[in-house]
Amino acid sequence: MGVAERGWTPRGSANGQRTRSEVRSAGATTTTDWTYAGLQLLALSASRSDGTTWAITYLYDAGGKPYAGVYRASDEDTSTPFVMITNHRGDVLALTDTAGERFEAPRV
Repeated sequence: MGVAERGWTPRGSANGQRTRSEVRSAGATTTTDWTYAGLQLLALSASRSDGTTWAITYLYDAGGKPYAGVYRASDEDTSTPFVMITNHRGDVLALTDTAGERFEAPRV
């Protein structure tokens, strides 16, 4: 059974980065797009066939290490900033809100 037959269709760039995926489930399709500057992930956004949308924009320090982001959803009136807790390699260990409480995006 191919990937598309399971309801997931990935698309990538020439250097192997995921740039778009389409997931079909329970009669709805969710399309997610990833935006890069070189190898650095700048943002991702998603839209569902029912009109619901959400997006995350990532922020990096001068050394290229991710430190924060902003989550926005079409069904919410405000954006939600969050802080990325990373290790020495830049791997994300946790996401917290600006008060230091664990942040969880409902569709991430």
